[in-house]
Amino acid sequence: MSEVMEHKQSDDPVKSPVIQEIIMSNRIGAISVELAKRLNIEPVKALQLFYESQTFADLHDKSTGLYLYGDLYVADEFMREKEGGGVAVQKIHYLCRLNQSEF
Repeated sequence: MSEVMEHKQSDDPVKSPVIQEIIMSNRIGAISVELAKRLNIEPVKALQLFYESQTFADLHDKSTGLYLYGDLYVADEFMREKEGGGVAVQKIHYLCRLNQSEF
C-alpha cells in the first residue's frame, strides 16, 4: 500500500522542479511589485534590491521555512531586514530615486 502512495506522490506534477521554479518566479515577481509599492520605486529596482537581500536567500533556503509564508509576509521580512540592518527605508527610497534613471 505504501508503494502506491509513493508512486502517486512522485507523479504529482506540482512537485516537478520546473513547476516549482515557475511558482517561485511568480512569487518573486509578486513580492517585488509589493516592495515597489511600499518603497515608491520602479518594480525593476525593487526586484534588484530583493535579489540582493538576505530575505531573498532565505526564501530559497528550505531550512529557514520562509518559503512556507505568504508573499506579504516575505515583503515584511525584507522591510524588517533593511530597517534592522542599519539602512533606513527612507535612505533606500532616496537612493532608488537617484538611480531610477538607470532602469
